[in-house]
Parts: sequence; C-alpha cells; structure tokens
Amino acid sequence: MKKKILGGNTETDAQPPSQHSSKASSSTSSKVPSSEKYWEKVEKNRKLFIIFLMDTFEEKCKWVETNQTVNKRDGAVHDAARLTKSMTRLGFEVRIYRNQPKQNVGDLLEKLGKLDMTHIDVFGMAISSHGSSNNIIYLSDAPTDLNFFVDPIKSNKTLAQKPKLFFVNACRGGKFGKTVELVAQSTVQPRMWPYDADCLIHFSSIEKTFSLRNTKTGSYFIVALCDVLDSLKAGENRDIHEILATVNRKVASLDPVCMSEENPNVLQIPVIQSTLTNFVVLSPENY
Repeated sequence: MKKKILGGNTETDAQPPSQHSSKASSSTSSKVPSSEKYWEKVEKNRKLFIIFLMDTFEEKCKWVETNQTVNKRDGAVHDAARLTKSMTRLGFEVRIYRNQPKQNVGDLLEKLGKLDMTHIDVFGMAISSHGSSNNIIYLSDAPTDLNFFVDPIKSNKTLAQKPKLFFVNACRGGKFGKTVELVAQSTVQPRMWPYDADCLIHFSSIEKTFSLRNTKTGSYFIVALCDVLDSLKAGENRDIHEILATVNRKVASLDPVCMSEENPNVLQIPVIQSTLTNFVVLSPENY
C-alpha cells in the first residue's frame, strides 16, 4: 500500500508549469587500488558531508527556459535539517551553505578540490535547489550545471579511490514521471585509476521530470533518504547501493497530495548513477 503524505502543499523544484513556454575529463594517477571488496571501516571524524541549500533566489536569477525570475522553494529548509541529523548520526562532519551566489560556491569548491583530505575516508555532498533539464542547478543568483559541483571533488587526488557520494534534489525537466498500472505476479591491477571512478550520484528524479517538495516537510526525496538512513542499525552492514535502492522504492511508493484521478502522472522515481568500485557500508556503529 502506498504511503500518503499528509499536510502541506506539493510543489516542484522546476520552473512553474504556468511559466513554461560537459566538461572534458582529465587523467589522474594514484596508488594501485586495493583488491578488497569493502573499503576499510571509517572512523569518527573521517567523513565529511557538504550541504548546499537554495530556497530563496535573487531577482536576477532567471529560469533558463523563459528568462523569468526563479521562485522561492517553501519548505526546503527542512531538507538541510533532516540531512544534518541523519548524516551526523552516521558519523559525518556536516557543513551547510545556504543561498550562496555562484562566485562564493565556486570559490568554496575550488578550495575543496585542492584541500588535503588524506584523513577523509568518505566524502558526501547534497544539493537541494531548483533544477532544469541537462542537469542545470540554480544557485541564489545564477544557474550552473552539476559538473560545477562534482568535477572539483573528482579532481582532488587525496580523494582518489575513496567513495564520493552526491545526492541531488532538483527537478530535471518540466514533466511528471509516467505511471503504469501494476498487475499482481581478475587479479591484475591497473597502474592508473579512472578519473570518474568511485563516485556515486543519486538524482531525485529521472531526466526531464519534476522533483516534488512538500511545503511543510521538505523534499520527498530527502525525506525518504533520511528516513532510510535513520532506520539503519549498528551491525547491519548494508551496502550503499542496497540502501539507496530502498530509498528509490520509498519515493516511488509515495502518493503526492496533488495526485488525483484527473492527474495521476505525478509520481517520482530517483536514479542511482554509480562508478563505485567497492562496497560502502554506512552504519551508526562507525562513529
């Protein structure tokens, strides 16, 4: 049975319907990768999680489709609060950056790209904002693309062969996801390491579709993610892919308050894009 979200209004993190009308990769060298199946268990204070929350926008920040001003994201502040609580429980040091202009975010990402993170075993980042197709993300004053956030982290050589987790809550277009009625029923190690390896990006929705947000509880994707993370128990040893598959199912099972017989195509399904080369276990026992 699908879970119904009660209270609040459902909004999207894309341009309102009434308004609708990659960077090249480089190689990096690193030590020969371990043949172990799992990354070593992380210790307390060896995990860093960055949150970029955008819920209000300057007048000069325009939708790429129509050049109209980007609207406020009511309820999005709950995303940062839930993520902070959940990630802290899992042993991450959490840093929040809210409603920052592109220049400030760019400067911060440049510093992160050069920062010595030898002591960091797992790096995580969450982005909660409006979005458009082609992985456009809106900062407080201007749009950018997802590579703007991801590439500096990939380029940090002290994070090579370490899991880098990205959670992106933003619309990826102006359509609702389609629905369907259910019917019952080797040992040789390379000397180099791929630039794009060991990176996981969890998108809140598939390309070209909306991401939904409740004005009282926050984004459906972030709520589901934190609910699943908060349910983890010490000693479970669940891999990140299994955990996030549970998140996908939870989001897919939600009935938005705007859903009706006249407008049934408002469901949402997240997407996991992963190049991780080992299993990542997250559990409260790790801190």
